[in-house]
Amino acid sequence: MKAPLMPVLCGMVLCGLIAMTRSLAQEAVPKAIPVEDVKKSEDPKKIERLQVYLDREGFPPGQIDGKWGEFTGKALGRYQMHRAGVAANAAVDLPADFDVFTEYTVAEADFSQVGVVGATPEEQSKQKSSPYPTMVHFLKEKFHCDGDYLRKLNPGLNMDDLKPGDVVKVPNVTPFLIEKLKVKDRIQPKSQFQKRNLRVDTKEKMLDVMEDGKVLASFPITPGSESLPAPVGMWEIETMTTLPLFRRDESMLKTGVRSDDYHLIPPGPSSAVGVLWIQLNKKGIGIHGTNNSETIGRAASHGCIRLSNWDAIRLSEMVTDKMAVEIVEGVK
Repeated sequence: MKAPLMPVLCGMVLCGLIAMTRSLAQEAVPKAIPVEDVKKSEDPKKIERLQVYLDREGFPPGQIDGKWGEFTGKALGRYQMHRAGVAANAAVDLPADFDVFTEYTVAEADFSQVGVVGATPEEQSKQKSSPYPTMVHFLKEKFHCDGDYLRKLNPGLNMDDLKPGDVVKVPNVTPFLIEKLKVKDRIQPKSQFQKRNLRVDTKEKMLDVMEDGKVLASFPITPGSESLPAPVGMWEIETMTTLPLFRRDESMLKTGVRSDDYHLIPPGPSSAVGVLWIQLNKKGIGIHGTNNSETIGRAASHGCIRLSNWDAIRLSEMVTDKMAVEIVEGVK
């Protein structure tokens, strides 16, 4: 099947742990940790436990890195209020019965997801796919973490020369299985989600999945830019596409005006729109993945709403066509 063409303005699948993944024992930790203790702690063990827990609960903090940051705080606040039903500054009630880390054995098949990525749009357009540039990129997305953090977890491994059979220590989250993704020009609607809606807060840089006023999950995002902000208002999901073909048009990106000077970037995680495109009922505006997850919430997008690839796919499994999408600049 040919990849669907997405005329866009801007620039993974959840399942259980696979057999090659096994848990590592962790030292005992207090069940409840005061929020202020977590914030002030220089010991990453408390923070990484919190980050992994939040990710597992559907309130991911962005890239897991063992450091307190803006999106760890926002994810925690949303989790506390909407899932735990307590104040955002209450003690963090963390189960002590889950392992923060697990091990992953690199498979020969994993290397099919890694390859050369062109340096320019013209070079990229000549490729058959947009793969990960390195095995570290593949692993950090699979396990929702920062690349440098992954290296620190594995001081005895040459992360730049990984081989099949190498065992890598990784965060114990549900892995993003990009190898299971298929090109779909339209994800089938899910009628059971029709009562849900999305709220995109461009000020907070957060996207909430909601139902009956309750936040079910929340994701950090990059919402547009100063020159081309995400359009405030009420919108609707039209279609959702996995592994989209990206029509890169510099005029469209910079001014919002479509031109005849463009490049078609093949599908893959290194595409500027990542592995998912959710088309809204506003021309050229959508919710999509990224080829640069470390910039989520920190860099600009071109009018669209950008998530990490793993969060984008998780989101796609919680929403459906015709769902309302409210874009606001701060929740009143």
